[in-house]
Amino acid sequence: ELSSLNAIATTISLSLELDKVLADTLRTVLDLMDLKTGWILLREGQDDRLTLASHQGLASEFLREEVEEIPGDCIGFHVIQRKETLITENVLECPRLSRSLAEGETMASHACVPLISKNEVVGVMNVVSEHHRPFSEEDLELLTAIGHQVGVAIENARLFEDTRKKSSELKEAYDRLRSLYEDLKAEREKTRTLKKALEDKFGLGNIVGKDPKMQAIYELIEDISRSDSTVLIQGESGTGKELIARAIHLLSPRKDRPFVVANCSAYAQTLLESELFGHEKGAFTGAIRRKKGRFELADGGSIFLDEIGETPPTTQLLLLRVLQEKKFERVGGEDTIKVDVRIIAATNRNLAQEMMEGRFREDLYYRLNVIPVMVPPLRERKNDIPLLAKHFLEIYSTA
Repeated sequence: ELSSLNAIATTISLSLELDKVLADTLRTVLDLMDLKTGWILLREGQDDRLTLASHQGLASEFLREEVEEIPGDCIGFHVIQRKETLITENVLECPRLSRSLAEGETMASHACVPLISKNEVVGVMNVVSEHHRPFSEEDLELLTAIGHQVGVAIENARLFEDTRKKSSELKEAYDRLRSLYEDLKAEREKTRTLKKALEDKFGLGNIVGKDPKMQAIYELIEDISRSDSTVLIQGESGTGKELIARAIHLLSPRKDRPFVVANCSAYAQTLLESELFGHEKGAFTGAIRRKKGRFELADGGSIFLDEIGETPPTTQLLLLRVLQEKKFERVGGEDTIKVDVRIIAATNRNLAQEMMEGRFREDLYYRLNVIPVMVPPLRERKNDIPLLAKHFLEIYSTA
């Protein structure tokens, strides 16, 4: 018996692949006991159904029946319940077992052995004696001991398979994460490149002028960029007010957040309020969905209100509230929205004169004019004309 158990142990130790463990074990058991027919049925979890996992010497008719599932009323079911080997002395009296014989063969007895691991039956091994020799008590003890060995081997093989599967899944997950990381790295590099291009295009280096008046503006831009105070840029059309606004944003702590432009002269009053503050679905004809306004889009960054002098009185009142409280409601909405945004406004009008003539709110003017920036027209800095001509020549000659 000891040599037989050693032979089984050696067979089991040679592989961790379940199919091979079962086939080699069954072949070794049959060889040791001088038998021809046997099969192993496995149990999945706590299910009482058994599935054919390995076989040798089975009749084809029986094999067709057993290849998928074993019903709960078979001998294996009783072995699972009792956790002990069952012997059928005369198989010919059991129609189901008798069909396992090859044509013309007879079988004296059948043994169904529980395969046990951690006190749980993980399957059953069936062996048959085909030459009228019943299984002895020694055979029963040997088969029971083998059942424990094979049960542990099955559990180990399943654990190995689960580990290999999980390892494969982890490797696939790692490969996906690695691919995503590389994609993210490439996107970051692309973003960095675009950001550098924006800084080159809209930073101080893109504002051309060596006139003392422009030098003073450069110094002012660097000074005011570090604060969150509202800026009012005044100057004639074409003097570069938006360039200055972008430079202020790009030099500020908010440079990685949005810079949103809103042209106050491009919309009628109702549309302007919708553009600045957004609207709810159904707020007016054509409002088929909710829309975020420019202030909401600029949250965390800066908003550039171009041509602020063109805003009608009712919109000026709404802007005043945003400046004072950083709050507003969408058109047609009731929910109050709070934003953290720096306001940079620009105009080609004389807002002080507009205020005195009653066309611009005094309180809004003083809220906007915290840091005034006066941009001189080109006629007041004629020495910069050659620089500008050279600058545009370089741009368009390489386009």
